Amino acid sequence: MGSDLAHAVRQQLSLGRLLPLGGPADGAWLAERAAAPVLRGAAERVPGVVVEELRVAPAGDAVAALAAGAPPSALPPGPLRVKAVVVADAALPLPRTAAAVRAALAGAAAERLGLAVTDVDLTVRDVLTARELTDLRTRGRPQATSAPPGTVSENAENAENAEARVAAAVLAVPGVRGLTDVPGGRLRAVEIPADGRRPVRVQVAVDEAHRALDVARAVARAASAAAGRAGGAAVVVTDTVRAGR
Repeated sequence: MGSDLAHAVRQQLSLGRLLPLGGPADGAWLAERAAAPVLRGAAERVPGVVVEELRVAPAGDAVAALAAGAPPSALPPGPLRVKAVVVADAALPLPRTAAAVRAALAGAAAERLGLAVTDVDLTVRDVLTARELTDLRTRGRPQATSAPPGTVSENAENAENAEARVAAAVLAVPGVRGLTDVPGGRLRAVEIPADGRRPVRVQVAVDEAHRALDVARAVARAASAAAGRAGGAAVVVTDTVRAGR
């Protein structure tokens, strides 16, 4: 049993931190690796900016209680801080660029993801020419994933099975691009605890065009109704996926 739990924790940690979406009543989390491309893209739409490092962490020392059914590596609900290290165009006013990057990161966190970001810690590591910035963009950058880690399933088999009924309901939610399994099979896309006390847990990939928190809330309602449980559902958004992928 202990080895199974340790294995499950290692699998979940492959997603990075699980950031709280919404408040304590939502029971929803977003993998840090899913937040990163959205935040990075927002920052780099500011002219003359390349993001070198990006992390999201709790803001301050206050620790709230985790909701029932919280997955391994989940952070409790509370304010978050985005920490970004960037390189900027030397020809542009640095204070204006920095202010624009902070605004872009805070706006994307709230409006596109639903993260409660209260602080943006920005470090400008260097200033370069426009040509040097172009070279930096084209070398050594992390490749965007076209699919979440593990298996993405866009269909549900065995409709008589309770988990398959939940899967079918979740896949019908606008903005859901698929159900996701973490490699190894011990953290499945849909889990319905046999004890009837813990909430249903669902892992999904979400279309970047939809706000992750709104989709997670709709998924929780759909999963809870399909499972016939009034206690809601715990939802983990493992990835955000661009349209057309």
